[in-house]
Amino acid sequence: DAAGLRRVRDRLEPKNQGRIVFQLGDPRAVTASRLWPDAPYDIIYALALCDQLSDRHVAPLVANCCRGLRPGGLLIFGNYASTLPDSEHCLIHWVLNFNIRRRDEAALRALFGQTAFPPAGVQIESDPWRASYLITAQK
Repeated sequence: DAAGLRRVRDRLEPKNQGRIVFQLGDPRAVTASRLWPDAPYDIIYALALCDQLSDRHVAPLVANCCRGLRPGGLLIFGNYASTLPDSEHCLIHWVLNFNIRRRDEAALRALFGQTAFPPAGVQIESDPWRASYLITAQK
């Protein structure tokens, strides 16, 4: 939300020196638009995003993020695992009002397979409880 983005910007601005770009908006629209320049970013971080989108929205978003990264750039995002217990899934939905999509490692690799990320550059790590994944993809 706008207030959260403002707090992060205020905290990082003294160290930022113009190197971090803060954008608030629908990431699907931003990355697909002509306003999204090719290869300006070293890192794109979208931790709590892709697990709220359907596969038909995630694949183009990841492809556009790849387009937005410089060579060697890194995309970092998370996704709840298909092994997340139903009880926790229901709790997340009820308390946070998140309609999350759980994916397994094969589904995540298939999504990245539709992009220009090289397969060897995609790393998928699970938390100790196998409830969520941290995905890093290097261009």
